[in-house]
This record gives sequence, structure tokens and C-alpha cells, in this order.
Amino acid sequence: MSKKFKITRPHAQVKRRKANETGKVSTTLKFFLAALTAICFRWSTGFGTYSGFNNPPMYGDFEAQRHWMEITVNLPLSEWYIHTNRNDLMYWGLDYPPLTAYHSFLFGKLAQYFNASWVELHKSRGFEGTDLKLFMRSTVLISDVLVFFTSCYAYSKSLPSHMYLLFLFMLLYPGNILIDHGHFQFNCVSLGLYIGTCTLLHWNYDIAAAVFFVFSLSFKQMELYHAPAIFCYLLGKCLYSPLKKGLIKFFSLAFVVCFTFGLIWYPFITDIEQFRAVISRIFPFNRGLYEDKVANIWCSLSVFIKWKEIVSIQNMVCICAACTLISILPGCITLLTNPTAENFNRCSLISSLSFFLFSYHVHEKSILIPAVSALLTLKSPTLTVFTFLLTSTISLFPLCVKDGLTVAFFSLTFMFYCLIVGTFETSLRKNESIFEFLWKILFHASFWGGMILCFTSICFEPPDKYPHLFSLLISVYCCMFFTFIWLYLNVAFVFSNLQKFKVKTN
Repeated sequence: MSKKFKITRPHAQVKRRKANETGKVSTTLKFFLAALTAICFRWSTGFGTYSGFNNPPMYGDFEAQRHWMEITVNLPLSEWYIHTNRNDLMYWGLDYPPLTAYHSFLFGKLAQYFNASWVELHKSRGFEGTDLKLFMRSTVLISDVLVFFTSCYAYSKSLPSHMYLLFLFMLLYPGNILIDHGHFQFNCVSLGLYIGTCTLLHWNYDIAAAVFFVFSLSFKQMELYHAPAIFCYLLGKCLYSPLKKGLIKFFSLAFVVCFTFGLIWYPFITDIEQFRAVISRIFPFNRGLYEDKVANIWCSLSVFIKWKEIVSIQNMVCICAACTLISILPGCITLLTNPTAENFNRCSLISSLSFFLFSYHVHEKSILIPAVSALLTLKSPTLTVFTFLLTSTISLFPLCVKDGLTVAFFSLTFMFYCLIVGTFETSLRKNESIFEFLWKILFHASFWGGMILCFTSICFEPPDKYPHLFSLLISVYCCMFFTFIWLYLNVAFVFSNLQKFKVKTN
């Protein structure tokens, strides 16, 4: 018996080892195929048009990104954010923090290596050659794969379940693809750095997470949408640690944040006038309450209230700040008193959506910020999150039409809807709770209602008196769902934590 046991045991171990290795290979292959599929969708979207295509004299975001490369490689750093004879800020002046400028400088140097005429000072304005388009599209894809894909993979692997599906949904969310690889921007960098922040927080590497978030915030100032949740989560962890350990953690975090900001911003903070110039560029209060027809509260209410006519800019900024603060307060207090990883993800979504709905000078593209927070909650998939993700994509339709991305929009959005329906139980079933039944109805109704609006807007001409009628209808439609989801998330978050607190105290 003993000999038999000694002979069979190694074979059993070998079989188990082979099974584990096969499982690992299978999982790795799934991740690789998901990444490859996402790259194909991105590259095929890039074959289409982009913001400002063949539309002089200002063109659009494609020209803005190229122009920033032109400015950063040809002018000294001291002129990047200042209006001079060589840097006309009225023509796509830099309006993002320094890390974006450094990123533009890096790719600008690469452009000079391949073809210096692409970034030649002044003479390259409006250049739209095929080689340049290929180069510019490649810069976004490289940034996306290196930062966003890597962060999504790390985050997915940090979870015990739904790893592959979460990775797939994060990469195939249509909003990111349409804006970065269609419209043309580099949101993948700031969003990828934020996902990296969340991954490090889940691993309890709080110091490293703070560094990553400073990088994210120094790339795009809209990452302030996530700042309240990160601040409350880290502060809560400090408060609930033993006194000595909590104080050390707090001062360590404060030092690292200040040091990292100082390192990135050093060239601009040594001269107070230059620092003011940068701040005035990245927080342009004179540019209005919102951009185009954005699906937030202020744009939707503008149908009835003409804000510009009755409220000054200064007062409107104060109103927006107050409304935003009030809207994030319940979630932030809840997170501060119970700083868990799950609560952080939920509060991050609430905070970023609150900023989108209530803050000042919001772009339609800013919906990507709460969208990435929603994607991070998919470790526990809910129809609430899927409803939000699809509605957020629909809110981008007017911008996609303007950029000539209508086909890409419908293709990617229907693909994402089918992926959700094919992966999770969304069909109506007997004997399910009224709560599940209503959310399934809402999920399908929100999607098909939005699609009908989008189809209507391209099939019919709006009245001459109301040229932006369909864009406004889509924005108001999406805003209604955003507001409902925001209210639901707030109530569910606060009350679920109150119930847990009552259970603990009893």
C-alpha cells in the first residue's frame, strides 16, 4: 500500500500541476485575445474622420494635439502657457496641466525624428497628410496600450473573480474608443493612471497610489472629479489606524503628494506669473458654464432658465461649487466613516458623477470620468452600472455626428449592448423580484429609447428655428437617467452602510 501511495502521488501532483498550467495558459490567452480585439476596434475606428477634419481655420482636437507637439518642441518651456508672438493662445493654446505638455513634447520629438515638417513652428498649422494621421493615431494607440491596457490588466488580475470579463468590458467600453481613437484625445493616459491608483489602493500600497493619482491629476485637471473619494478613503484609513501609525501614514501621504506635485510642476512654480498663467489656462472660468450640449443639470435646465442672462459668471461659479459640494457630501461622509475598497469604488462613481452633473464648465467628453469609475465597480456587475455605461455612450452621439463617427458609434454601441445581454441575465423571468424586474425594464428601455432618438436625429432635419433640437433632446434624455442613477446610487450607498453599522452595534 505504501509503495502504491508513493508511486501514484507524484502522478497526481503532476496532473494537478498540468491542469493548473493549462488553466493559466487558457486565462492568459483570454486576456491576450481580449486585448487584441480591443486594439482592432480602436485601429478600425481610427480609419474614420476626427474632430475638425478638413475644417479650417481652427480644425479641432486633432489639430490641437498636433499643435501642442509643435509648441513644446519649438518653444522654451517658459512660453508654453503664455501668450507671445510665437505662441498664440487663441489658436489651441495649452489648457491642460504640465504632464500633458511633457507628453506632447515626447511625441513631438518623435514627430521631428520622422518628419520635422509635421511640427514646424507656424508652417505646420492645419497639416492633414496621410503620414501625419497615421503617426498621430499611433501615438494614441501606444499611449492606450502602455497605460490604459496595462492598468486594466493589473486591476482585473487583482480581483478573485470576473477577471477576464471585467478586463473585456473595460477595454471595449465604446466611450473611450470613440473619444480617443475617433474624436482624438489622450484620455486613456489620465484614466489609465487613475485605474492604476485604484489597483494600488486595493493592494494597500497607499503611498504609491497617491503618486499615481498626482500623475493622473497632473495630466488632466478633470481628475479632480475623483479627488474627494480618494481623499476621504485615505483620510479614513489614517483615522481608523492606531494613533501613531495613523499620524505617520497621514504625514507620509502629505509629503509624497506635495513632493510629487513639486517635481512635476517645478518649472512652473518658480515664477509666480508663469504659475498664474498655467492656472488660468487649466481653469478657464470665462469659457462658460458648459461646452456644447452636455447631458448635465445646467444644460438641461437651460431650456427653461437662461443662466447667462440672470446670473453672473462669479455667482454661477459659486452656485456650481456649492451644489457640487452638497451632492458629494453624503457619499464622502459615508466613505470617511467606513473606508473599505468596495465603498471607495462606489463613492468614486458618486463623486465623479456629481461633478459631471453640477460643476462648472463641463465638457460632454467628461462623462468618461464617471464611466471609468462605473467600470471599476463591475467586479460585482449590476444593471444599474450597465444602464449608466450605455447611457453615457448615447450622450456622446451629437459629438460623434459632428466628427463623422456615426457608423463607428452605432457599431460599437450595439456591440457593447450585445456583449452585456449575451454575458449577463437581462431577460425578464417569472418569479423574480419587482426590483430586478424594474431594473431590467429600465436597462432595455434606456438603451432603445436612446437609440430611437439617435436614429431620429439623423433621419429628420430639425426645425430652422431650433437647429440644435435633437442634440438638446438627447442631452436632456441622458441627463434624466444620469440624475436618477445618481440619486439611486447615493441612497443605496448611504443606507446599505447604515444597515451594516446597525448590525455591528447590535
